[in-house]
Amino acid sequence: MSSKKYTTKKAFTIVEMIVSMTLMAMLMAAVAIAFNASSVNFRDNEDLFKSLNNARQTLIRLTTQLRTADPAGFDANESSTVCTMTIADGSSITYSFDADENILYLITNDDLTDGNYVMCRNVSAVNFDRLASSASPYTVDNPYLVKNVQITITVTSGATSKTLSSAIALRRNTDM
Repeated sequence: MSSKKYTTKKAFTIVEMIVSMTLMAMLMAAVAIAFNASSVNFRDNEDLFKSLNNARQTLIRLTTQLRTADPAGFDANESSTVCTMTIADGSSITYSFDADENILYLITNDDLTDGNYVMCRNVSAVNFDRLASSASPYTVDNPYLVKNVQITITVTSGATSKTLSSAIALRRNTDM
């Protein structure tokens, strides 16, 4: 008589395969959700950073021009979203906020052939708060001179808003 040895092969059962594939699918879904959330957060932060950086650059340019502006070139009663000034080179410019487009524009008043320059996008609010000197009485020939200006720019990106502000004393008008 011959004796045959039966050998059994080791393998996964169908149930074990289904359980392992289900666990792997859940793990991959969790990784995909975490990656997607990270990617969306990165894009939102990058958009906010770009908007804030642009607003900072605009604020630096605006404050530089305001510091050397002619105080007689301001209208103390102008809208708080508009700032018209005569800058150091003698030309007239206006910063104007368009709430419908959420853009802060620079308008060169002396050259009407060029368009409005976009200074900053994603702006949800702009405020130019002027403090006029009370040293001289108001007349048509002698209006109140603006002594300092406080600027507030609010930038919104997605659901996040950040506000930048600066206060400027006009150098040509510090004796009041």
